[in-house]
Amino acid sequence: MRNFNLRELLEFKPEEGIISLKESRMVLLHVTALAHLKYELICSLGKDIAQGVLYRFGYRCGMHDAKMIAANYGKEMQFIDLGPIIYQWKGNGQVKIIKELRFGPDLSRYHVEGRWENSHEAEQYVQNYGQAGHPVCWISTGYASGFSSVFAGQEMICVEKTCAGMGHQNCNWEMRTSENWGNFVNKDLYNINFTLNFKNLQTMLEEQKSVDLNRQMTRLMLEGKGVQQIVESLSNIVASQVVVFDCFLNIPAMRWIGISNHIQIDILRQNLQEFLSKMVPEKGSPQKQLESKSITRLSYWMENYEQQAWIIAPIMTGTKCWGYLLVKEENEFAELNLLAIEHASTLCALDYLKQESSLEVELRLKGDLLGELFSGEPELKQVQARAMKLGFDLNKPHQIYVVDIIKPVQPDPENGIDDELFEFIKADMNNLINQLSPGSLVALRKNRIVVVLKISEPDGKVENSALFPELIRVWVQKNLTGYAANIVWGRLCTEFADYRYSFDEAWKAADILKDLGKNNVTTSFEELGIYAILWESGNKQQLKEYALSMLSPLLAYDREHNSNLLWTLELFLEHKCGFSETAKAAFLHINTLRYRLKRMEELTGLDLSRNEDRFQAQLSIRLLKVLGHYNG
Repeated sequence: MRNFNLRELLEFKPEEGIISLKESRMVLLHVTALAHLKYELICSLGKDIAQGVLYRFGYRCGMHDAKMIAANYGKEMQFIDLGPIIYQWKGNGQVKIIKELRFGPDLSRYHVEGRWENSHEAEQYVQNYGQAGHPVCWISTGYASGFSSVFAGQEMICVEKTCAGMGHQNCNWEMRTSENWGNFVNKDLYNINFTLNFKNLQTMLEEQKSVDLNRQMTRLMLEGKGVQQIVESLSNIVASQVVVFDCFLNIPAMRWIGISNHIQIDILRQNLQEFLSKMVPEKGSPQKQLESKSITRLSYWMENYEQQAWIIAPIMTGTKCWGYLLVKEENEFAELNLLAIEHASTLCALDYLKQESSLEVELRLKGDLLGELFSGEPELKQVQARAMKLGFDLNKPHQIYVVDIIKPVQPDPENGIDDELFEFIKADMNNLINQLSPGSLVALRKNRIVVVLKISEPDGKVENSALFPELIRVWVQKNLTGYAANIVWGRLCTEFADYRYSFDEAWKAADILKDLGKNNVTTSFEELGIYAILWESGNKQQLKEYALSMLSPLLAYDREHNSNLLWTLELFLEHKCGFSETAKAAFLHINTLRYRLKRMEELTGLDLSRNEDRFQAQLSIRLLKVLGHYNG
């Protein structure tokens, strides 16, 4: 067989662009092309799948050459020796047979050992990637297995034991029947018999990418990454814009590919708000409806007739909705991208839950400290020590503020808004205040936000205490549309005893404004003047009797006739007894207003043209408000 001459079978027709081996067409190919193919397969499919593809490629090549030899020379076992010769003539490398044993007519004990020298696969691998940690001659092992199997009439498996690609001198291999290998070659048999089709490949790719995605997302969670890092990672995965809206439709995190367009973002917010508002009320809240669907789609048209499509994934833990994760869908996302979006929304929810737990502990500790600080007889040293642990120095001057968030509609005054306030604090206020004045203390106390603001006094001027009310007001207007905030404060705390009195004053000021029905007021207890004095009065029963002696006829008339004479009187006095201004504010015709005022004078005996009677009426109205007998 060593006299076999492949030249007799080769035919070159360069003028026709044809090379053939016997009747099989051939092509000349650079070994670097195969090396690049291997690289692309590994990158696209992973090492295991790529190895199987190239093993089967070599196996089919070996089978084809063996069948060509058998067709032209016969299928006797002796022609199996032509395999190494053809392999060498093709430039794959030199084959050395070290040991060959054949037992029985059916070759059930066929066993051969050999080595490849100058293997092109090993050579290219080392040149391009350095030494491997595993054998790399996948095409060669497949070729040897396929060629031998044709002549042996049964499955022959070639296994590479050492490889020049791993740094060994040569590539040593061993060939046996699959039966004689036992379980050792299960993977090789799988590689041979595996039927690769698009569905198999797509499924395996999705499974592999899903595993990679899970690893990437899990790593983000284990590393304690925040929402912004989660958003950036998701944006890289899906190659698109990602925006997180909180439950107030503010944007705590965003990744916008290209230049961020504020107009587009505002339009997106507006369409999301409309989308949520259109949820059918009978089916529950928008959050609950979204919860039933892991993701949903939002689509709208821009002014330039461009259609925008966004995936919405609610950020939820249990029944609580923290916000919404939106991803722009340029083209319809594959299932894997949708899975990534769901993973990201879950991670965002876990991050929010972690922040909530941390803030709950912080607020509880600060609330406990405030409770002790504002109690009747606090232990100075003990309170100071606890305050220092929270980064709060009682020896510095502070101002105590109470921020009272007023619900737009609150039919039940006993129904507090703790959850809303908690979200409000968690969203931004804690950071906002500590950015303004580090070392300040923020806590939640009975539906109100209590702020012990550290005062900075550069050049003897109090700066941040003047900035604080306006800063909070702007924040509320920007982030809590439709809500109002009363911001009040007590005396400046320069000594330990001042804290209790300052808190009492601020709290009373908040109560007074609430009883008066005032919204969006910024004032101190001292500035409330007569309201504060009346509130401090020890004989409230006497004040009540005085006010009712003048206004009880109006209260009784309003109850009996379902009218609002007292409210009209209050409006008239607030507008400095101006008929036109009052009529406009009350949406009344001026003659109707004159009739009502005349009826009031008849019922009460007041003469509203007299300054004294007007003062008595206004004082009585304020007393009833302070005492809680009239809400306006």
